Amino acid sequence: MQYTGITEPIRKMLWYAFSKEEIDNKEFWGVAKEIVQPHMSEIKYETLRRIIDTGYDAAHFIDSMSPSQVESKMWMCNALSLIDSASNFQYIKTIQLYGGWYASPLIEILTDLLESKIKWVENIDLDLFPLELSEKIHRPQLTLKGISYWVTNDSVLSASERAFDTDLVINTSSEHMPHLRDIIENKNYRTIKSIKKLKTPRVPCIFAIQSNNMFHVDDHINCVESEEELLDNCKFQRVLYKGTLGMPNGYKRFMVIGQM
Repeated sequence: MQYTGITEPIRKMLWYAFSKEEIDNKEFWGVAKEIVQPHMSEIKYETLRRIIDTGYDAAHFIDSMSPSQVESKMWMCNALSLIDSASNFQYIKTIQLYGGWYASPLIEILTDLLESKIKWVENIDLDLFPLELSEKIHRPQLTLKGISYWVTNDSVLSASERAFDTDLVINTSSEHMPHLRDIIENKNYRTIKSIKKLKTPRVPCIFAIQSNNMFHVDDHINCVESEEELLDNCKFQRVLYKGTLGMPNGYKRFMVIGQM
């Protein structure tokens, strides 16, 4: 419950109910909400209540809090923390999330590991409703920690006014998007080449990317078969990490971290 905001037995119950077309979400919630409430954090409970009230996709919200989601985000954050320290970067202060959606549990884990350094986080997503809810989930706690939180309702392909000042870009769902090299083609992130021209020394932006081999999912437009294929799609000039994580459903998640 530390990062999910819900106990696992209750999450499983909700996932089963909300993923069944024959079960009416509002009717089920009317019966179950008093049972559920003690087993969820207040903010996650209120977020779920609003999702159900508006008829939004409750099953995907519940899925975002699954143990496998926590594991994959923890995998990335631990790798970033080790890179940041071992390579003497120690500069990850500003972060952009591509397709961050609710940005949970990613932000909770990130701020645990890098809390003392982070200045701001920007969540970029096409889906406005989850972005609005992510503000309610994260902004109060981040503000208390001195971290600014912005949401940007736009395509990741659009120009980004914060690109140059971004230290870290995270995309944990690149299977839904074009290749990274295409996304950033017209954006001015700091690269290994570009920083050589700067009068004031800066370091290149780090890109942390995850994908999977779940080709059968309809909205997965850019899956890969291996970490090497994901690396080839990114075209990093400097590779900081690559790896593969087995998932409970038998598929694999791949992660690469590097600089352009």
